[in-house]
Amino acid sequence: MSNKPTISIIIPTSGTPEYIEECLNSICRQNLKEGQDFEVLIGIDHCEESKNVLNRIKQNYSNLRIFYFLEKCGPYIIRNTLARLSVADYFLFFDSDDLMPEQFLSKTYQALNSADAIFYYYKFFIDAQNVDGISNRSFDYHSISKIREEKMFVGMSSGNTPNSRKKKSFYARVSTNLKNGNIFKLNFYLNWAIKTYAHAFLSGAFVIRKELFFDMDGFRPWPVGADTELKMRFKKFNVDPVKMSYRSPFYKRVHEHNLTLEKGTSIGSSLRNKYEVLMVSSIDQKNPMVTSGNYYNL
Repeated sequence: MSNKPTISIIIPTSGTPEYIEECLNSICRQNLKEGQDFEVLIGIDHCEESKNVLNRIKQNYSNLRIFYFLEKCGPYIIRNTLARLSVADYFLFFDSDDLMPEQFLSKTYQALNSADAIFYYYKFFIDAQNVDGISNRSFDYHSISKIREEKMFVGMSSGNTPNSRKKKSFYARVSTNLKNGNIFKLNFYLNWAIKTYAHAFLSGAFVIRKELFFDMDGFRPWPVGADTELKMRFKKFNVDPVKMSYRSPFYKRVHEHNLTLEKGTSIGSSLRNKYEVLMVSSIDQKNPMVTSGNYYNL
């Protein structure tokens, strides 16, 4: 790109190569005005399948930069590293299995002048179903509002509490019905969760001003939960995020390899419970931002 973009869309990707092309196509179909420029930075977390897919399709995207990491380092270290490589004034962190509707970035640009950070509504969707013409998908969507960080851990102190056991059971049921293709039961459990445990559905997609991100030392180098922990620190830095209208959500894919659904990293797992406890103690700690230098340009 000849001009400096305003937004860098930062995307880590690992073991779901079947989704990345659809994600990129949704980004490139954005309905933007002149001067609303962006770049896309993708970090491949040592996954040969994702590298092969991106090598095949990268010539289709003029504003795409791809970096292959030579060892597994996790999505949050990749996000930190790509932020260091960015040339834009704002970062939009996004997941490689999610989709943007056509007005998503234009609505984001409208909010930038008054924002240090932007949070989004989102809607679930499932593979093999329709998302507003983006692909051949159909689903009864469910909007979920972001909640304020200080309310995030109500009933989430350990895996042995009744609330944690219920959430763990919920994710197991979602995962089972997703694998079995039981859309009716899946819809039922998602509806129940939105009403009962909305705080468990914090998305990794949000915008933050570049200088603020570095002042906050970026993401913790954790395997799970570091996006939630970063948002908790917003209060310490007196950041009041702009909450985007529910009329301009993005689409969040539900599949069996979601970190919140996989057995070892799901809500209620021992690993997730460990980092939920660390979140509370880490807010007041000063830790240098962890990045990786072990990558090359694809």
